[in-house]
Amino acid sequence: MKRLHLSFSSEILRAVYETTSIRECCELFSDSPDPGRAADDMRLGYYTQPQIAALLRNRMSCYNQQQLNGYVSTFFDSLKDHPLQEGSGMVDFFSILFHFAEQMVVRCEEQFCYQYEYSDIWLNTVRKIGEELIVTASMVIDDLKSGSSGKRYPDWSYCINHNNYDLKVMLARDRGVSENHFHLRSSAQFFEISWIYLMNHVTSGENAKAIRMIQAHRLDPHSVQPGDEDLETIWKKAAMLRLMLYYLLIHPEYDNEFWSGVLNELYSGDVKEDDETEQTSASDAPEHLRDGQNEAEHRRQPSYFQRAFYRVVQYDNVISLQHLLRIDAMAKSGIDYAKDDEDQNGREWYFNDGERKLIYEALKTVYTKSENSETIREMLFLYSLMKYRFYKEMVQTNDLGGFYNFDQFQSRKSLFIPWRNECNVATETIYHELKDLNFYSFELRIYPEKTPEGIANSIRLYDRAVRAAIEQLRNEERDYTPDVCFFTMHFIKYYDEKKETEPGQCRNWYIRRDVYQQANALLHLDGRIAERIRGIDAAGSEMQVRPEVFAPEYRHLMHYSHRDTDNKQIQPYRGTYHVGEDNYDLLDGLRAISEALMFLDLRAGSRLGHATAIGCNPQIYYQNRNPVSLPRQIFLDNIVWVYFFVRKYNVAVVDSAQLFDYIHRKFNEYFQSIYGVKFGRGHEECFDLRIESLPSEFKEYLYEDYCQTQYDIETYLKAYLLRGDDPDLYVPFYSLDSVVLPHSDQYRICNTMEEMQQARNSVRAKYLYYLYHYDPEIRERGNVFQKEKLPECFLNCLAPIQNALRKQISQAGISIETNPSSNLMIAHLSSYADHPITMFYDYGLSRECGDIQLNVSVNTDNKSVFTTTLSNEYAYLMYYLEKQETGQERPVYSRMSILNWLDQIRRMGNEQSFRNPINGCG
Repeated sequence: MKRLHLSFSSEILRAVYETTSIRECCELFSDSPDPGRAADDMRLGYYTQPQIAALLRNRMSCYNQQQLNGYVSTFFDSLKDHPLQEGSGMVDFFSILFHFAEQMVVRCEEQFCYQYEYSDIWLNTVRKIGEELIVTASMVIDDLKSGSSGKRYPDWSYCINHNNYDLKVMLARDRGVSENHFHLRSSAQFFEISWIYLMNHVTSGENAKAIRMIQAHRLDPHSVQPGDEDLETIWKKAAMLRLMLYYLLIHPEYDNEFWSGVLNELYSGDVKEDDETEQTSASDAPEHLRDGQNEAEHRRQPSYFQRAFYRVVQYDNVISLQHLLRIDAMAKSGIDYAKDDEDQNGREWYFNDGERKLIYEALKTVYTKSENSETIREMLFLYSLMKYRFYKEMVQTNDLGGFYNFDQFQSRKSLFIPWRNECNVATETIYHELKDLNFYSFELRIYPEKTPEGIANSIRLYDRAVRAAIEQLRNEERDYTPDVCFFTMHFIKYYDEKKETEPGQCRNWYIRRDVYQQANALLHLDGRIAERIRGIDAAGSEMQVRPEVFAPEYRHLMHYSHRDTDNKQIQPYRGTYHVGEDNYDLLDGLRAISEALMFLDLRAGSRLGHATAIGCNPQIYYQNRNPVSLPRQIFLDNIVWVYFFVRKYNVAVVDSAQLFDYIHRKFNEYFQSIYGVKFGRGHEECFDLRIESLPSEFKEYLYEDYCQTQYDIETYLKAYLLRGDDPDLYVPFYSLDSVVLPHSDQYRICNTMEEMQQARNSVRAKYLYYLYHYDPEIRERGNVFQKEKLPECFLNCLAPIQNALRKQISQAGISIETNPSSNLMIAHLSSYADHPITMFYDYGLSRECGDIQLNVSVNTDNKSVFTTTLSNEYAYLMYYLEKQETGQERPVYSRMSILNWLDQIRRMGNEQSFRNPINGCG
């Protein structure tokens, strides 16, 4: 029954947030002469049994209407003795909140944790509405139970952890645990910090501009009620409500002149434009502010703020500029006017103290029904709804998958946070991560600038953050040294369609240029800075940016030592690469993983990020995705790669004759549709112009090849194998000579396979490679999308190919960085139990372990976007594996086997760490 009640509480809380119209709430009291005495069925945040049943009807379809009504009735009965209930036949939103918090969150020594046995409910709740109100409500109840009478300063690391004792003990063993895939800026509490800035800078034109952009591009429009308030109005109303709560709860010695002006202006019914605002005189103040009452008597007048509150929320323009400026002026002395100096305890980088204290005091007032509790309850309810509207637009809460959807959220992380506070943001992020776990290695991924000076400045800035975080931890008797943290520089995959059409430039020329400049900067760093950087990475959308784009610079940085400004030798950087997570289809993801191995020349000790494509079930994947729709060039390359890979690695496939027949037919069709225009009769004149400067004997040779159109799949395959080479080497496509480079430039060609050198001896292959990169017509024709139904013989070959790829990765000594929550929300996985990590590595987990075992780690990726922690990533995997059952309703895995399996993954994570020297594990 407890699980059922928690499920109901979770669904109700989510439904209230997702379906409540802020405009309707604001208008609720507009016609009432005494809003505080509104009729019961009109009270803000109260719900009858039929209303609750209506909220849940479409959300809990597993129950019929009769069952649902019965469960709702039982749920209401469970709340009848709650301190907030008044026996009116209605349930209060906050009684549900406190009920959920008390049942779900527990104190474990000094930490608040969610109950592991309800991990699924917790996850589904906080992923949608966040954890702030829930955790703070739990703190209020805990303090009241313990008789705490002092001021409480709510402090917890963003995203609380579980209370699974066995798992916590395991993660603390030996050297602890490693975080090998952590994007620093995307893991900061960027929504919470953004909200603080929004609440303290209400007249900022830049903030208003960004909010209008968000309004025009809503990421979860289905949760917005028709005709609801726009985000800019919500922003200003929320700021005023927060200020009222601050004056009522934290700083009751409010400014008479200010508040009398606010109330007088609002009651006048004439909200003036910003530039027409006039100063309100004391004589215009409401009567109860002019009769000489002292401040204590003012505070005993809830109707004052109550009436101001109702007026504030009724006006679209909220209030005039002179009063909004008051908020800005209050914030000038610090990050947040609600954050007192005494809260900092030497930690000026704590952003959330003021907001959390405000929420804590408000919830405590509501729970204890203290003075002004009804007014504060209504203010807090509306304030929370307004804050949630922004939360939905900045934290990934929608149910859409794919990298594009994720990127829309994470691109908003810096909209409202000024760069001048970057060090403080990083300090808070690093501190809270290191505080919660015993870390052996903590890899921080940041973006490389294009100059050595720019990179050095970034490293110095983030190193200050590392030192500040570790100094605070040492004050708390945590034994950390700065070398636990280090940096991996991640290039960004981006695609500019407009720039791709410029003549004379190869594919992805602009990103290649940027990567070259960034790599060159990394090669010319001062040794002390270079030592803080252990690895390189490339992150972003895979759709239009293949591994080939990064290949020359990856090989240069990973396999060539270099010297710093003092002629000190610097070791090559270690390599990891995001790949095989979000592609045009599963086959495209498999090819991308193979290309990363081939063209980047990843060797033992390197890693692949995500790589979910080698663990997904092809039959399930294509069940609702066949026919596929993808660009012609991508499809052509995919089938040619299958043709190459199956033969190269002797992959045993069913119906191989039928498979190769299909590949040859489709090759001819797609090759002609993209490249045929360059080789058919009638184009000789164009071709003559291109070769007229060649020696006559070579011209005859090339012309004969051209006219005979001897460009079959074998020739195309040779051209494909040149993709890892620098395209600039093939601008003289007519050269009969082999590509010869000095030793220092050898990184510009890829020699991971002997077939690649053979391809460089083929004029036709080099000519095709030239056309692939430099011919705008071919690029345009290749970008045309086309649907293709994959036959059964083709689908049947994918599982053996996956197996061969896993074997290749294992034998090469390359590791996989898994990111369960990230993979679940981007790679279209249905559950943590379906995560391919059990396909990568199942030694000791399954009774019959696979022949191929990969070295894997568990990581968070972008903590704030996915609302998770490293400890919780382990917990979610464990929980969902524990819940898996056989057909006889017996568990598939034992609890102990799961713990031992996770412990091995923890150890492998430490072994993967770039903190280890390249010639050993240290």
